[in-house]
Amino acid sequence: MENTITYKGRQGVHVPKDVKVYILKRVKEGGKTVKEIAAEHGIGATAIYHWLKNETGGASDPLVTKLQKENRILKQLVAETLLNALMDNPPPSIVHSDQGSEYKAKLFKSILNECGILPSMSKKKSPWQNSYQESFYGNWKVDIGDINRFRSLGELTAEIYRSIYYYNNERIHTSLGTAPRKFARQSQINYNQNQEKLAV
Repeated sequence: MENTITYKGRQGVHVPKDVKVYILKRVKEGGKTVKEIAAEHGIGATAIYHWLKNETGGASDPLVTKLQKENRILKQLVAETLLNALMDNPPPSIVHSDQGSEYKAKLFKSILNECGILPSMSKKKSPWQNSYQESFYGNWKVDIGDINRFRSLGELTAEIYRSIYYYNNERIHTSLGTAPRKFARQSQINYNQNQEKLAV
C-alpha cells in the first residue's frame, strides 16, 4: 500500500504520502532527527529508518550512513551521561525512561545490569508516564531557545551544560521551594540523621 511504511517484511503504520515526503525533506535538510520526526507523527523510529533505507538505496546511501552515525552517537552520549551521574551519586533502584532505542541499547542495559539498577520504561505514546522528564524538556527547550542562534556545536554544548547546571544548582523548583541539588543534599542529611537515631 502506498500510504504504509513497510520494513523487515512487515507492514508498518499507515502514513499519508505527504508525511513520507516531509520525513525525507526534513532528514535530508538536517533540520530534525529521525527520532524527533517519529515522535511528532506517532511513528516508530525503527520503521522510519528501515523505510528510509529502502527509499534511498540501501545501507551505502550517504543519508542512511548519516542516520546510523547519528544513532550511534546518541546511544554513546546517553550511556556516558548515565556513567557521569553514577560517578557523583549512589545508583538508584530504578531508572525510568521512554521507549527510545538509546535506552534499549546493549551498552546502556549492561551499565544498568552491572550497577544492579532495574530498568523501567513508559508504554509507547504515553508521555504522562514520564511526566517529570517531559516537563523538564518542555521548560528546557524554551530556556535554550532557537539552537540555530549558536555559531558552533561548542557554543551549543556550553549552553547546554550551563543551563543544566543552573537548573540543578540555582533555579528554585516550585514544588521543592529550593534548588534540586540543595534539596537532595538536605534529604540525604535528614535520612542519615534518622538512620542514626534508629540505630541507637
